[in-house]
Amino acid sequence: MDGFTREGILQSLRTGLQEGKPILGVCAGIGLTAKCAEKAGVDLIFVNNTGRFRMAGRNGIIAKFSFGDANAVTVEMAGEILPVLKKTPAIAGVFAQDPFKRMDMVLEDLKRWGFSGVQNSPGMGMMKPAMAKNLEAGGIGFSKELELVERAGAMGLLTAPFCYDADQAERFARAGADILLINLGITAAKDDLISAMPLEECIEKMKRMIAPAKAVKPELLIMCHGGPLSTIEEVQRVYDAIPEMDGYLGGSSIERIPVERAIVETIHQFKAIDLA
Repeated sequence: MDGFTREGILQSLRTGLQEGKPILGVCAGIGLTAKCAEKAGVDLIFVNNTGRFRMAGRNGIIAKFSFGDANAVTVEMAGEILPVLKKTPAIAGVFAQDPFKRMDMVLEDLKRWGFSGVQNSPGMGMMKPAMAKNLEAGGIGFSKELELVERAGAMGLLTAPFCYDADQAERFARAGADILLINLGITAAKDDLISAMPLEECIEKMKRMIAPAKAVKPELLIMCHGGPLSTIEEVQRVYDAIPEMDGYLGGSSIERIPVERAIVETIHQFKAIDLA
């Protein structure tokens, strides 16, 4: 995989936007997803432990719990995913609150592997105010994610943090984020037993998040992810409603939901073969 610079990636993304092409990122849990995504022309590949759990047949929310060393999982996945990429930048998920690792060393290691950027995954952005306050007091709160963005940016890495509300969006913009990834929660397909905020409410929420971030950093790129955004039609509705939306990051919508349906349908077809 060729080396990519932060400036080069941003220029390429902005050129595509000028040509009317929204940014598309894919969270790849396995090498095959990354390989196919690159073949199809995806702009960015994201590698984090959510993808690993998702493609192991588990719910992605498991990534929020201590079932493994998130930073070590990212490095493990790098060995599978990065060698199959030839022309697509890879963004590493980093658990910024890891109390047993020095973030400068983590970031240097990820650069050596060939990652071009980082995001705060898993992170603490979804925590309710009381828990968020306790985590901050314990030195493992949201501020660690702001520090991650600042440190990674200073090292020349692209930064694309997940954020969950307007305050976080503004603070990430002030920290120098390159891409703001608005996370609407776990992706909920129609067949999933997961509830998600209605799309219209999500659109209004995203508008409220974008405004303060853009006021701080007008050139900030905006992408959306998760929640009810599980189909092309729903993502198109977001683009139609929010002119400032620059792109979409797909995880389950690209590598889980279509694969689940394809496998089930293919097996049904094989099972329908009649020997008589």
